[in-house]
Amino acid sequence: MLEGNALVLVYANNFTLTGGAGSTVAFRSIVGWLERKTGRSFSIPEILSGNEFRQGIYQVRTYAADKREPQLYSILLTHRDEEIYGRFWSTEISVRLEEASTFISILLETQEISTRITEIPVTTRPALVNYLASNAEFAAGTVGLKLRNLSNSDEDYQALDYEIKNPKRDYPLVLVSCCDGQPLVEPEALQRQLFGLAQVIFVDEFCDSWKMAGILGQTYSAWGGAVNIIFPYISHKGFCYRELTRQPELEELRQEGCNLLYEILARVTHSTNWLKRRQHFSPADVRAKRQKDYLLYLREQIEQGQDNTEMLEQLLADADRELQEQKEISNRLLETADKEREEAENKVKQLRHKPVAKVAAAVKDKTDITDAVLVLAGQKELTPRLCLELAAKQSGNIVILESALKSADKAANYRNSQNLLAALYKLGGEFLPAYLAGGDNKTEAIFSRDTYAAKESAQTMNKPECIKARTFPYKGEEVTMWQHLGWGVADNTRESLRLYFHVDQEDKKIVIGHCGAHLPTIQSNSV
Repeated sequence: MLEGNALVLVYANNFTLTGGAGSTVAFRSIVGWLERKTGRSFSIPEILSGNEFRQGIYQVRTYAADKREPQLYSILLTHRDEEIYGRFWSTEISVRLEEASTFISILLETQEISTRITEIPVTTRPALVNYLASNAEFAAGTVGLKLRNLSNSDEDYQALDYEIKNPKRDYPLVLVSCCDGQPLVEPEALQRQLFGLAQVIFVDEFCDSWKMAGILGQTYSAWGGAVNIIFPYISHKGFCYRELTRQPELEELRQEGCNLLYEILARVTHSTNWLKRRQHFSPADVRAKRQKDYLLYLREQIEQGQDNTEMLEQLLADADRELQEQKEISNRLLETADKEREEAENKVKQLRHKPVAKVAAAVKDKTDITDAVLVLAGQKELTPRLCLELAAKQSGNIVILESALKSADKAANYRNSQNLLAALYKLGGEFLPAYLAGGDNKTEAIFSRDTYAAKESAQTMNKPECIKARTFPYKGEEVTMWQHLGWGVADNTRESLRLYFHVDQEDKKIVIGHCGAHLPTIQSNSV
């Protein structure tokens, strides 16, 4: 869970651009990215002006310290999340101009205003990197400029072995192998995501896994569709940490709606963010340098016996403006946070109460609404079991098996039962008639890919223990249920829940066999 007002570092990266046009390319890329992001046109002088701009939910603040070398600039874009109330995004872009090069650093963070925000932000690469990659000339040694292919020669394996164990390597290597002639992750697309962070090496279907393991060792090899992330070599320990994800696990993640490119990017940035952030400089650093430059200039004027009254007045005026600016920023952030907190609380109340109110209205003349009224009054907790019972009463086309109630009781601490109840309404009211009319082809728009899956991975569906865990008695028969809804990926029922069901096409009903903890998969320790 994220703590209130927690800062989450999502992505950090930096590049050195070479060539006389390096600074121009950097600033043009920033302008193009800002225009695409905010919908407002910017000019290069505007983003170097030290001024502030607003466009809808977006706020752009610019900072400059350009009186003395090196010249520093910082552009800060902040905005609220359009879907998750109480989450703010900030992107810091910092540029340092030197005689023969341009250094650009990018930092993406989120801030959560309360503990009600439980969804972890997805790690993505800012589109600004695309602009730079397409137009800039990068310094020699920039990581991940292009994908590397591993040939099946002893020389290539030996060169890779040397690179893996090179103590000067400060970036991860990502080996992507093939399964039945094809990788599960498209290597070119992955390298674009990891540009500047890691080097992707494609192990094609012609590579001999025995030869590879003989030279690199099994620890640092990859085959059969696996992806192996090899982190920098630790000299005093004599090895590299690695994170191997085998083909069945990748298939499982994809079945659950996970974007494998983003998943691997997240695993890499978990290692690289701290190092990249150390090389980043913030708007506060730019403001500090600007004040230092003024003071140095003032000292030089004094030493030369120059009249410095005008400069001193300017320095004091800048300091006063800086102070006022910080006060205004703080006040605006507090006002925005209060507004977002109020909106978030209202939204949570709507999500929590609206489904139950709907049940109360729908069952008014048919069933006992005592439970719904108690929940509305705040005198009874909305639990997974109560969600199942209320939905069954309201819809008339949902059958709850005893196994589902027992699993729901074990997940009584689930914190997002309002989402479960809303999904149950959709299951009986929208999903069932659509499925009966045309199967899964007719249900795509009802649940997101992250929530609904028609089946498990092939390996899980062939494992006897996994089949048994999803098989439940219904109408005198044993029915295996592969269709499921899921929320969260944590290994506990407070944050995550799985609901397995079967469509009885004869009786036109949804039959729910499990509503609780994750059931075992091919990757589970229990299987």
